[in-house]
Amino acid sequence: MQKVSISNYSFKKSLPQEFQILELKQLYRNSSRVITKIHRSEFYHIIWFQKGKTRHMVDFEEIEIEPDTVLFLNQHTIHRFAQEGDAEGKVILFTDNFFSRSQDDARFLQSNFLFQNLFSVSYISLCRQKSTFSDIIDLMINESKQENSFFHSEILRHYLHCILLIVEREMHTRQDIEQYKSKEVEYVHLFSDLLEKHFHTQRTVRFYAGEIGITVKRLNQATTKIIGKSPKDIIINRIILESKRQLVFSNLNIKEIAYGLGCNEPTNFIKFFKKHCRATPCEFRERFPSA
Repeated sequence: MQKVSISNYSFKKSLPQEFQILELKQLYRNSSRVITKIHRSEFYHIIWFQKGKTRHMVDFEEIEIEPDTVLFLNQHTIHRFAQEGDAEGKVILFTDNFFSRSQDDARFLQSNFLFQNLFSVSYISLCRQKSTFSDIIDLMINESKQENSFFHSEILRHYLHCILLIVEREMHTRQDIEQYKSKEVEYVHLFSDLLEKHFHTQRTVRFYAGEIGITVKRLNQATTKIIGKSPKDIIINRIILESKRQLVFSNLNIKEIAYGLGCNEPTNFIKFFKKHCRATPCEFRERFPSA
């Protein structure tokens, strides 16, 4: 099969700020040819599917979307909207530059579980927070129509901050909220940051536990409690995800990808990939459906 060509999109330079809120149907009307093909975006997405059932492909995983689902996509995520644009909803697009005006802003965004690479896909069905969520979205839409000024950007940023807090609160109400105040959360955030920096070269749980300053057992307890996965599984998932991205997104050969991910022997990389994906790297690259 023909190899997929994945386009890389940065934020529109013609806009006064790196923030947009759009109707989902408007996005289809304006950019259907782009969004229904596999692409990588260098900005964040918050997609509220209000009505209708649909599908969304996120990093090679097809997600069945029910009404009132909110999907969170980190920057650089490879994804694709469904071909049919029947669903209704809102799409919020923004960049680090827009949101992170201070170190506290940057830390908040980086530590937010909604945009963590530890999870394959972050999405939530709105329940008791739906009314509040909807009200803030309406305020955001109204503010986006106002004249551009310093206050305009600040207000939009505060509304966006509220949206993220509201959804996190919704997540917390479904689990033991005390666990989010514990040391385990701090350890998971540190592990996540370290993993993004070192997964190309470091695969042992012992390395990450040592960098954090805790035992392997303690790190295992933390990730299992907060995420439901062992640190070993999280490391493997991150390497596999990067492998898939490079196989489909880049023109690197298998040996180059293997070396880039810390495998000195390409044959070991092939065995590792096949064990977890039930296909060799070449088979995965060849069979991936054309966009």
